[in-house]
Amino acid sequence: MSDSPRPRITRPPLLVRILAANALVVLLGAVVGTILTRQLAERSTLGLMLGFAALGVAVSLLLNYVVLRRALRPLSDLTRAVDRIEVDPVDARVPMVFRDDSDLARLTTALNTMLDR
Repeated sequence: MSDSPRPRITRPPLLVRILAANALVVLLGAVVGTILTRQLAERSTLGLMLGFAALGVAVSLLLNYVVLRRALRPLSDLTRAVDRIEVDPVDARVPMVFRDDSDLARLTTALNTMLDR
């Protein structure tokens, strides 16, 4: 067996992850909406239509909240690290935990470089 390290697989940038997650939510809504529309086409009423529209919006908002909260978690972690720096700028550094996101890794490196000056 070789002792060489395996190549590190990086995650896509934050923007791409957010766009993909939102596309998934829209796709899911379209599929479920189409299935419900086909099932209820004969007995459709204005109240039923408005109810399903409200339910669709509520589910979409909930799914987007969960997905975006997860996708933006690295930014929340970085914000907390910056808050710690504000309290104790001499010894504080941002831990390099964002290696799998090149944008956040560059931001972390730049922030630590500025703190070293």
